[in-house]
Amino acid sequence: MLIPIKCVVNIINCPPDICESARKAEHYCNIDGIEWNESNEVTSDMRGSCMIIRGDEIFKEVEQWLSDTAVILISDNMDLDKIKSGVIDIIPPSFDEDRFAVAFSNMVHRGSLKKHLDIRENLFNTYYEISDNMLWTKDLRDFHMDINHILIDLVGKPREQIEGKHEREIYGLDPNDEGCGESDNYVRTTGLTNYFEESMPGADGQSHHLQVTKTPWKDGQGRIIGTVGLAKDVTDLLNQEKKFETFLDSMDLGVAIADKNGTIIEINDTFRDLIKNGTREERVSKR
Repeated sequence: MLIPIKCVVNIINCPPDICESARKAEHYCNIDGIEWNESNEVTSDMRGSCMIIRGDEIFKEVEQWLSDTAVILISDNMDLDKIKSGVIDIIPPSFDEDRFAVAFSNMVHRGSLKKHLDIRENLFNTYYEISDNMLWTKDLRDFHMDINHILIDLVGKPREQIEGKHEREIYGLDPNDEGCGESDNYVRTTGLTNYFEESMPGADGQSHHLQVTKTPWKDGQGRIIGTVGLAKDVTDLLNQEKKFETFLDSMDLGVAIADKNGTIIEINDTFRDLIKNGTREERVSKR
């Protein structure tokens, strides 16, 4: 998937020699079109970029951004807690250019990777929420991981009471009830996408009939870590079909329904009674 991102490097409160070293290190990165910005202060629009910062006081302004901002700190204070919290590297002002180049390359590539992951996650979450289908993922224990609003509406419980829970707990099933475990296990075992008909109790007290597609959920190395499910609730459609069949069977007129080729696909009870010479229904259907 091609993702439109740009690499922005903000150099904050740094002397010219650091700025020059950063630009020299660019050729280690194999990333085209780095956008440079030199400044003496931090602004909110720098969040999510790559940042080279000189000085512990200025670093405090971006410390809360480390989850989505790649930072190299130029400082004499080698505070390992900063590394643990997510800083790419802490380099003394009198740095070796090769060491700096390695840190710079790590910063740019980690920043690029984080942007790709963030965009993909946002795309994933957006699709989940705009989809007309019921969507979910399950881990290898059959615990729900990600769910969308349609599944939440069916269950009638808040998200935190569904995610991280087994179907037995979500739907109040018997402790020995496997729920949909058999079909999930089939998909995980075979590694194949498959289609199923399943029923689940809804918040309205009725059993809902689902047409389900399930596929293996894999990690970056292709190992199966769970299942991804997509379902359509066809309960109303089935109920309408049953009502229609009941209506047909209550009519005094014999009714036969045929497709565009003239092949009979359905008859009512009165039509069955009108068939002469003991003709069985199976001799009429599909003819």
